[in-house]
Amino acid sequence: MYTYICKDLNVYKCKYMHICNYIPSYTLHIYIYICLFVYVYVLTYIYIHDSYVTYKHLHKRSSCKVVAPGLLQVQDLPDYTTQSAETGAPGLDLTYALQVLPHTHSIGKPGASINELADEAIIAVGLGEGGLRVEEIRGAQKGALAIHALVPDQFRGTPLAKAKMHRRCSTIVEKIGKKLKLTFPAARRAGAGDAQSAVQGRLLMQVLLMDNERAAVSLTRCADADVGGTWPCWHLPAGLADVDLDKITQPMPSSAYRKLEEAFRTMQISPTATDHCVDLGASPGGWTKALRRYGASVMAVDRAELNGELMQDKLVTFVRGDAFAFSPLDTDGGGGGKAVDWMVSDAIAEPHRVPELLEAWCQGKWARRMVVTMKFKGDPDWEQLARAEDVAAAAGYAYRSKHFFNNKNEVTLMLAQMPSVEIVGGSVISGAKE
Repeated sequence: MYTYICKDLNVYKCKYMHICNYIPSYTLHIYIYICLFVYVYVLTYIYIHDSYVTYKHLHKRSSCKVVAPGLLQVQDLPDYTTQSAETGAPGLDLTYALQVLPHTHSIGKPGASINELADEAIIAVGLGEGGLRVEEIRGAQKGALAIHALVPDQFRGTPLAKAKMHRRCSTIVEKIGKKLKLTFPAARRAGAGDAQSAVQGRLLMQVLLMDNERAAVSLTRCADADVGGTWPCWHLPAGLADVDLDKITQPMPSSAYRKLEEAFRTMQISPTATDHCVDLGASPGGWTKALRRYGASVMAVDRAELNGELMQDKLVTFVRGDAFAFSPLDTDGGGGGKAVDWMVSDAIAEPHRVPELLEAWCQGKWARRMVVTMKFKGDPDWEQLARAEDVAAAAGYAYRSKHFFNNKNEVTLMLAQMPSVEIVGGSVISGAKE
């Protein structure tokens, strides 16, 4: 059983879930999707790689039912099988999923106490006495295991302090942590000499409390994403990043900065003070100011000027022009004559313009990293998303697409140069290494 976490609106409005990056050769036995829901009237279909599978078709060929608002259970999905729970396979990386709970086990009974749920969770994931995964986890590095407390309310963006059952779930997780620390160094906090960023072979246990007496639990190894971060997301419970800034002390030109911040948090990498960035379609300046918060210098390209404060910023160079025609190598067009560290773009454009933009930047090796949104007027354009991925791969860039919590009818694309690819057409200005 797998559980996917996305925005929680109404399962009957779910239309698509896109599998990005790859589909393993093994298949799926049971999935529970906590879905992102596109605004349509009924559940029509889930998108799987190259074909559309209708809800009715799924229902005929597998056990498929809505078990709760936002929870779609699909059993024995044709053409996929899961690896066994012992392998800890992380599960498919869905564009419209913020998190996955692989190999989910249901636990609980009427009147179950916190201690009983904690004990049952440990046994369910194979960490009880004589459990299938005891030896594997015992040999894991100190600090490698994270344990997340999850409740349905937080998928709606409810603050944890107000989320129903979160205090109970957190207490269960605390009990689990105390018990596991007695046996497994991986469950103990890494010391000063064991930086969390250096931890190898990360493991993630997740406890999703459905009501006071029932929970879904999962234990998996996290796979490193080539663009940065992991899948499942080891460092952000439910894959949700708290990116809101205080409107009084840290005013922003627009709320769009949240999407860029989510990308940085997910990748676990952000610009530095020595980085040079390009923001395409920058006005009014939400993403430019987000970049400036990290101390980076920014070349902002748009036909309209930025917020007045940014226009006066000495580390912001405004270039009036077409974002899709701009090249950082073109000094006549306002470019600096060299490739840059980051290119970001939240420009409003037809979906097909995004692969065209990426083709120029990827083939030219004009930036080491890119964060770009692809916006849709109606249904997601899976053809253009696939085309963007192909463009990135052909040029030697890692690629990942995600619909973040703060995305609207759009998807955020994250790209990073693979180590074997060298900058051409000029050296990276900052020379910063990740």
